[in-house]
Amino acid sequence: MTLNLAREFSSSEISKVAPVNHGYPPYDPYERLMARKFVDWRLYVDGMVERPMSFSLADLKQLPSRTQITELNCEEGWCYIAAWTGVQLSLILYLVGAKPDAKESNILTKELYGFFTKPSNTGQAPIERAFSSSSASKPARSPRTHSRLI
Repeated sequence: MTLNLAREFSSSEISKVAPVNHGYPPYDPYERLMARKFVDWRLYVDGMVERPMSFSLADLKQLPSRTQITELNCEEGWCYIAAWTGVQLSLILYLVGAKPDAKESNILTKELYGFFTKPSNTGQAPIERAFSSSSASKPARSPRTHSRLI
């Protein structure tokens, strides 16, 4: 049985306006990444894997991707439907060699403020659902994204 991570919509249902709480993060680490077209951004994957790995944005763009049309629901009460394109989590888990007893993928993005690192946008996804045909990734807007299999 295929489990879907998110309901998919048709292209005719894509929202005309995407609400945004704020623009790009106004802090130096993000501005530096943006100025250099994110060449220094990394996705780190470790934990219950055979081969801990780090992927650059260029690395991810070389991998097969999938586009899906899903709804983004903000905790502040707004939502919109958009097309998202990215590498499927199942491929990343295959490349790092997810161990059979790994149960969840914990996703933690970190935003850097001065000398302090503040965790934000944490989430969990059961590993079995990662192998769904509709698990495309959304582009990360944080300087560093870390996924740990537990």
